[in-house]
Amino acid sequence: MDCVSEIKKTSFKVTNKGNYKGTFDNAATNAVAVIDMLENKFSDNTIIAFTGDEEEHNNGAKQVRKYLKDKQKKFIAIALDLTFNLESEEDDNVHTYKDASYTIDNIHSNSNEKIVKKIFEIAKDIQIKFMVTRAENLNDFFDNRESEIQDYYDKKLEVADTAYEDEAIEYGKCENCISAFSLCLPSDDNDDDYNMHTDKPVKIKRNAFSEYIEAVAAISHGLSEFVRSTDL
Repeated sequence: MDCVSEIKKTSFKVTNKGNYKGTFDNAATNAVAVIDMLENKFSDNTIIAFTGDEEEHNNGAKQVRKYLKDKQKKFIAIALDLTFNLESEEDDNVHTYKDASYTIDNIHSNSNEKIVKKIFEIAKDIQIKFMVTRAENLNDFFDNRESEIQDYYDKKLEVADTAYEDEAIEYGKCENCISAFSLCLPSDDNDDDYNMHTDKPVKIKRNAFSEYIEAVAAISHGLSEFVRSTDL
């Protein structure tokens, strides 16, 4: 959960068009996790962790990483977070998310290839529009491969150059980790000075929110079952 000093007052409302506006970083994807939990969408080998300090030192993720490492079992770490933006035009070579309902970000370089292929297989099967943003520097799974991600999986897949660092990078530092990546929910405020770390509300499309709920459940459940049945 983001706890930045710039946010003094939280808000939420439903717009006339049925979309959501409010202070959503990272309350929105926490809500999605709770919704999927209440609807029993996660497998029984899934651990849900609500962390803090993501914007500063990732201390919450470090605590979770230590907990999982102490279990001496391999795991897949999925970070849920808010990202931007939905509708604005390309500017300064920043790729936009158009009508994507979720993003796959920061696939860590130590990821198991079987898992990475499974992520995209599940994403293709659920048929919800998404795009990919790559981690910076050598943290990205595809940096040491000759083929770009579009060649590796799908020519039509939209890929942005650089993802903002999030907890997936921290989880990926664990030696026991099979794979670490992020599933992010796009947001927007149709403003040049867009910033999700202020009191000013940002927008989430209602349809994107609903499809993100489905994507988080499907990808998590699919990977859980894959781990249960596959020698990694």
